[in-house]
Amino acid sequence: TFGGLKYNETDNDDFVAGWGIKTPDYWWKVVLGKDDAGKDQVIAWLFPNRENLGPLDDYLTSVAAIESQLIDGLGAIAVPEALKSVVADGSWEIPSGCGRGRMAEEADDDVDQDNKA
Repeated sequence: TFGGLKYNETDNDDFVAGWGIKTPDYWWKVVLGKDDAGKDQVIAWLFPNRENLGPLDDYLTSVAAIESQLIDGLGAIAVPEALKSVVADGSWEIPSGCGRGRMAEEADDDVDQDNKA
């Protein structure tokens, strides 16, 4: 998994004067994984940094599109060249046994316990 931020607009940099901190305008994420047959697959998103974005799949893009916008000097994203132009048809299904649900349930239990105290 790879991710990062993109800074290219100044109209929302509310914290520069007081704190010296620019506001990220976009953030990106790339996940390299394997399909059921063990073949490499990739999925990538580029999200604007704003509220109420809507469906996750609206922000699917290619690794090549993300790389073309990066100016961080860190080099290419470590994804096989053959996959860099791929845009996934949709977000991947959450794998069975992922644990995300258990973590959410445990967090809910913690909140319930706090409310009983």
